[in-house]
Amino acid sequence: MDTEEETSTVLVKFTTKQQHYKLRGTMIGMTISLVIAGKKMVKNVMQKANSDIGELPHFDFIIAGQLLTCTLKERLEEAGLSLEVVLEAEFLETHPPPTPQDSLQHDDWVSTLQCCEEWMATGCYDNTVHLWDLVGLSKGKGEQAHKLTIPAHRAPVKSLTWVNTKDNIKTFISTSIDQTAVIWAWASDSNTVECVSECRGHTQSVECVAVSPSCKYFATGSWDNSLKLWKTDPVNENQAEEEDDDGPDRKKRKGDKKAKTKSSVLTLNGHSENVGGVVWTDERELATASWDHSLRIWDAEIGGMKNQINGNTAFFCLSHSSINKNIIAGCADRFVRLYDPRASGS
Repeated sequence: MDTEEETSTVLVKFTTKQQHYKLRGTMIGMTISLVIAGKKMVKNVMQKANSDIGELPHFDFIIAGQLLTCTLKERLEEAGLSLEVVLEAEFLETHPPPTPQDSLQHDDWVSTLQCCEEWMATGCYDNTVHLWDLVGLSKGKGEQAHKLTIPAHRAPVKSLTWVNTKDNIKTFISTSIDQTAVIWAWASDSNTVECVSECRGHTQSVECVAVSPSCKYFATGSWDNSLKLWKTDPVNENQAEEEDDDGPDRKKRKGDKKAKTKSSVLTLNGHSENVGGVVWTDERELATASWDHSLRIWDAEIGGMKNQINGNTAFFCLSHSSINKNIIAGCADRFVRLYDPRASGS
């Protein structure tokens, strides 16, 4: 950058939506080689506007729709703006990065967590599920908010979801590398838990789980490349009492009385690699994310695939918007991508 560019100026109009810093359209000529210095600049602007100033916090600036992290010259070039325009700079208080309020100790990796209205469930690589009181956590009680440790599986826990949290008996589902999904009933008043059903059918680790909007069904995705649908009802025609097993891998679960073995009501095949994410888009439709570089939309009613979105990298997880019906997915190439499954070639 030559000397002339170093000294070029642009007229900057400072605005804010924060009422206690309201200005009257104050404009200042600024050298484009500068990065706006938050606290000092706002103080100067307010002095020029004859505004009352007290102790000021630090500020960030938004110019042409983006947070300013470079010089004015670089921002003008990115936005395609000339020096003749009046540049509008919106300023707002800088909020410090969040700091941990508490630390909840586990004995191994925490692989998953799910919150409901008052409770949080966490899954751990030591094969356990932990239940926590969110009200206690919000009051900074930390470990005192811990309600229960459940020896839930015979291998690390991979995913969790709550099913029913409105009654005294709360139900949730955990899945594991031990190839099972387990339905649990937790009595929050007495703080006791029962293993209601053990869902068997996958031949490799069960990586993800999601419950339908009506809570009548749930779906699981697995390293065996399949998507399976199950009933949340603890009683169905496919279940039988679990046989006694005195083998070395059989561990008695907390509250395990006569857990039933449940079979899936539908298996959907099509993915060629691990199914890492699943979500219900409505009561009859699901979407899955897979390491085979595809997102797939499934019709749970007819038991087949409706749509496929191909990418150029593995998809690890996904979420669905009930408002605009779009799908957002996390990818192996470090990007988060947004898709409209209704658009051709999306």
